[in-house]
Amino acid sequence: MDTCLSIVLVEDNDELRESIVDALSSSGHKVVAQDCAEALPEAAALSGFDLIIIDINLPGENGFSLSQRIRKAHADVGIIIMTARNESRDKKEGYASGADIYMTKPLELEELLAAIQSLGRRLTKSSLDNYELSLDRHHMTISNSQGQSLPLTSSEMSLLMGFTLAPDLRLEKWQIIEILHREDSFDPVRAMVLVIVRLRKKIESLGVSGSAIKMIRNWGYQLCVSVKVS
Repeated sequence: MDTCLSIVLVEDNDELRESIVDALSSSGHKVVAQDCAEALPEAAALSGFDLIIIDINLPGENGFSLSQRIRKAHADVGIIIMTARNESRDKKEGYASGADIYMTKPLELEELLAAIQSLGRRLTKSSLDNYELSLDRHHMTISNSQGQSLPLTSSEMSLLMGFTLAPDLRLEKWQIIEILHREDSFDPVRAMVLVIVRLRKKIESLGVSGSAIKMIRNWGYQLCVSVKVS
């Protein structure tokens, strides 16, 4: 699989929701599934996710409204609308509400997986193409294209190198703890988070917009900027 994504699925049909979750999980994606918009956290709290799959005919708030709220809060998240409504006016409203892809039911799971993978590649490439930093291993510094440079601690250096070597720039929590040699700390998770927060602030101070290192819920973290190592 090319890209492992953190995905939210909002689908009120129990059987369909479970089958999609199984298919996505089997493909290596991290999935949170809910049966209605009201079960989701506030739109602003969805920043740790790459992609949202939304049914239109939901109980309570409908998918068009949910898509619009999410898009307003997160311009860079992927949104796939998946619905039985196949009228042209519905498709037009779906794209107007912020959808990247509008898919009509019934559909094969393989088709959905292909759409997710395609959108995921575009999202990853877009986020990495927006900004590039340079990591100097010899001098232990991180710099931007304008020549601004900041020193890194040995822990920050090790973590950043770990991200650059990881598939899709993603690391699980246990991997980060090992990279930082925090296994024997009194609170390994807290020690890990402190290093991540410091490194994120340094990267973002170099002009990176958005979250330079984002949390993947119940899994780990992803570096969201391209880094050239020298």
